[in-house]
Amino acid sequence: MTEHNGLPVKGYQPQSDEKVALVNRFKEMEERLLRELDSLGNPKTTSVMAPTKDGDVVTWRPVGDVDQRWLAIARTHFQEGFMALNRSVFQPGRVKLPEDEPHLAEEVRAALNDIAS
Repeated sequence: MTEHNGLPVKGYQPQSDEKVALVNRFKEMEERLLRELDSLGNPKTTSVMAPTKDGDVVTWRPVGDVDQRWLAIARTHFQEGFMALNRSVFQPGRVKLPEDEPHLAEEVRAALNDIAS
């Protein structure tokens, strides 16, 4: 099993091939969904088509325009959902701050107080 180094960002850690493959699959799902949303938000599209099934035959019928505000809200929520899903797999950790070190804590508090005043 190969370990992939994490991003050079605090809190990220090496990841297995399996976790990278899983998140890449989620990224592809997200891209397909975002492209569907792009087509709904395209001003050249005069009406949105949706599949309907009549027996074994699938046909497309117009369903009318979509509310662009709600479409934008849906896009944001889908993006947040996929971000949360990917974070659930990669599990980035919290980072240590300078003030976590006892000998630096007083120094950092003093600097923060100087900035605040």
